Amino acid sequence: MTFRLFGIAGLSFALIGCVDDKPAAATAAAAPDEKGKAADEPKAAAAVAELLQHGLEDAQKGEMEKASEQIGKAVKLDPKNRQGLFFLAAIDQELAGKAADRVKKNEFLLRSADSIRKLRDVDKTLRPREKGLFAFAVYNEACVYAFQKKDDKALASLSEAIEAGFTDSKTLLADADLASLRKRPEFTALTAKIEEVVKKELAELVTNVKTEMTGFKSFPFSFDLPDLEGKSVKLADFKGKVTIVDVWGTWCPPCREEVPHFVELNKKYKEKGLAIVGINYEKGDKDKWKSLISSFVAENHVNYPCVIGDDKTQEMIPEFSAFPTTLFIDREGKVRFKLIGSSPAPVLEAIVTLLLDEPAAKKAATP
Repeated sequence: MTFRLFGIAGLSFALIGCVDDKPAAATAAAAPDEKGKAADEPKAAAAVAELLQHGLEDAQKGEMEKASEQIGKAVKLDPKNRQGLFFLAAIDQELAGKAADRVKKNEFLLRSADSIRKLRDVDKTLRPREKGLFAFAVYNEACVYAFQKKDDKALASLSEAIEAGFTDSKTLLADADLASLRKRPEFTALTAKIEEVVKKELAELVTNVKTEMTGFKSFPFSFDLPDLEGKSVKLADFKGKVTIVDVWGTWCPPCREEVPHFVELNKKYKEKGLAIVGINYEKGDKDKWKSLISSFVAENHVNYPCVIGDDKTQEMIPEFSAFPTTLFIDREGKVRFKLIGSSPAPVLEAIVTLLLDEPAAKKAATP
């Protein structure tokens, strides 16, 4: 079983990201000739908006059950409210992740899957964030069914999750809840399908990235910064390797979300010529930066060097605007691409594979 925990910041972001949605009244609107109902539309819309706002405020306080209750009331008033259905599904994933009792955990997970399916029924074209939640919620629903020995329903949910974009084959093969399914030929077929989907998506991403990289304007970049032991680390140390430079901080949720992707990339491609360096910019007392970073590195098994950033290095990145900012540098030390914000693992891998596949420049012949 796996959880895509959105947390308070994620739920707040989701609300902000939905401000261009159609008003709730649009989905609760009455027929034009029903004058009485039409007159109630503004009141209904205001009530829904107020309940959603109260729900978000409760979530910000960490009171997820109260948040679920408030947003549930909003959805009862407006059963097709896109924001409300998304929030219900996300909050129930949060509640399931924190529940100690397995029966209660299963209840939250099934309820989450029900909400996200209702959202899918409102509009078959799910937005990226909705689609991501759908895949994880339905995967967790499959785990519940397998736990309950409802293997056929579990396999159907797994297939639906994979269709929606669930491609975490490691979790699929290791999840204890799915043990009863692994001898079924349908399960073998699903794991094979994931591999096909991953290969296809990676190939498509590489094509798209290649197009974007063609138009990317490079810029001079280098660094000479101390690592956590005070030793100097330079970009020049990695010449001849494809290098990812992750400009980040342990205080930054999207940065932390991305670190496991870098850890896996380093495991997979280090022997093929990949290097990764984290340049850290922390908050508060600079004397405490090293201990903050060291604790994070140890707890999260970070398998690449982290160095302490300075103003000069950050100023070398044109229009630096957000953490994380990720630079991709080719074997010759040229910045070939820049990403702002957390990126999905397949995007990072597509860029890495593209640069690794480039032939290394031939050394000039010695006279």
